[in-house]
Amino acid sequence: INSKLPKQNNYITSKHASTLSHEELVENSAKLMTDNALLSLILPYLESQNFIEIAERYNLFPQRITNVVTKNNKKERILLEFSKIKNIEYSTDSLVIYNSNGSYSKEYKNKVAEYYLRKNLFE
Repeated sequence: INSKLPKQNNYITSKHASTLSHEELVENSAKLMTDNALLSLILPYLESQNFIEIAERYNLFPQRITNVVTKNNKKERILLEFSKIKNIEYSTDSLVIYNSNGSYSKEYKNKVAEYYLRKNLFE
């Protein structure tokens, strides 16, 4: 959970489970969520299955899972979306960040472009 911890305390707090465990996050989210609410997270890929198992213990179920694929077809991150509605089948897809030539994929640019102030970032 706490792999690759940086030295800056604020960064650690915001990016790692050092002060709030996944179990605590799910437990409290489940208490606060209405029936139509969503819990959305970005996690390291290797932690996703454990997180899904924790969520299901608190009756939160996957609605959408997106594998984030980086260079060399490596899955490093995963986008997870949960709700109180149990679906037998849920949406799964992949978001490829880089093309084979190392440039950003069109799909990635389209997804993140509105978050960047500099509109020419990808030119």
